[in-house]
Amino acid sequence: STDPNSGLTQYWYSVGTAPGSTNIIAWTNAWANTLITTNIPGISHGTIYYFNVKAENGAGLFSPVVSSNGQMVDTTCINTGIALLSNNSLLIYPNPAKDQVQIISVHHFNLEIYDALGALVYSDMEYKRKMNIDISKWPDGVYLIKIKNADGTTQVSKIIKQ
Repeated sequence: STDPNSGLTQYWYSVGTAPGSTNIIAWTNAWANTLITTNIPGISHGTIYYFNVKAENGAGLFSPVVSSNGQMVDTTCINTGIALLSNNSLLIYPNPAKDQVQIISVHHFNLEIYDALGALVYSDMEYKRKMNIDISKWPDGVYLIKIKNADGTTQVSKIIKQ
């Protein structure tokens, strides 16, 4: 945000279950920070949470509220040991995993793996049918796997590192 007259003095954020809502975290002063990490109390499976932000200028006036597109929480745990996708075309195991994850596909694919904050933690852009990935040094948690087949189709799954 910018304000050509009185400048910006601070940013505010909230979290709610609807765009602009503050029913989870009330408006909180972020001061001049443009990067915020917050814990959502009592996070609930299947709930969509919206991150909202507004700016305050030097005259104490607020900008319109801008909201994220919402993020649905998935707290389910894959506990079968195998993730099988797209009509048996892709196999990811073991899941949960401790040291290694193996991915086998009937199609050539490449992949990217992201942590729970959305940071890219692994990428292999060579098209292969089988990958063995060392995750032994990764922190425990849930990771999103984005798999792109050579034909351009994309599949998404998750792995749990424990």
